[in-house]
Amino acid sequence: MKKLLILLFSMLVSLSSYGETYVCATNCFEASMKVEDYCQNMIQLVYERKGGKFVAENEHGEIVEYEHIAENERFLTMVRAGTASILGFTWTAIINKDTLEFTDFQGSLGNTYDAKGNPNDTFFYNRNRQGNCIVLD
Repeated sequence: MKKLLILLFSMLVSLSSYGETYVCATNCFEASMKVEDYCQNMIQLVYERKGGKFVAENEHGEIVEYEHIAENERFLTMVRAGTASILGFTWTAIINKDTLEFTDFQGSLGNTYDAKGNPNDTFFYNRNRQGNCIVLD
């Protein structure tokens, strides 16, 4: 009986820590760039489920936590939104679980400021990438 309880407990622990990882590859396009500056570099993004959230490692090795997850049997949508001292931003990634195609897009809007703290120029940044993923269990 004791061995059975230990086995059941270890199974529950392993199931509760279950998480899939999506490794996605893409070419990138940045909307703020000129067409002739199209980015030809292959980009790899890793999205890993940790508890009820997804954590991603971007192409610069930075770790990004997606706070909002919407998911069903076919699609996984991850969203991160926030503000910093000079801008507001949103990052979104959508994965089609059937085809393993994905899109990743980011947008931000902000201002530069003078020495007195008055807003100068407005700037924006938009990026949309798409590609394919594999799933690691």
